[in-house]
Amino acid sequence: MALSIVIDKTDTVGRYIKVKVGTITFDSSYPTNGEPLVSTDLGFSTAVSCLVAAPNAGLMFEYDHTNSKIKAFYPTGGAAVPAAIGAPSVAAPVGATPVTSTAAQPNFTETAGVAAEVAAATDLSTVVCKFVAFGY
Repeated sequence: MALSIVIDKTDTVGRYIKVKVGTITFDSSYPTNGEPLVSTDLGFSTAVSCLVAAPNAGLMFEYDHTNSKIKAFYPTGGAAVPAAIGAPSVAAPVGATPVTSTAAQPNFTETAGVAAEVAAATDLSTVVCKFVAFGY
């Protein structure tokens, strides 16, 4: 089986860039490294320049331009952050008053993590995500 794509809206930005808005429904057996999604699947003739899919069902989505695939990820809740990413360094503006809290926050954890890809053969047939894509 494959993805089911419904284009709800098509528009043009400038002279050449097309914009597509719609939904993607996944199938019953997610393949390792993502579902194939090429430019013609979205009604583009040449290339997908950018695709953003809204999170749904607790999953996040990423378009792999190199391999023309859409990948599904789930939050891991605190897996180690690769050294190359690390925590951002933020400097407070001059004159800013730092705010700290000493109150207990039982439902909040501030552990950084990296999402993990959904396992192969996972049934995602009930997952439908909204998307916007730009292409040529």
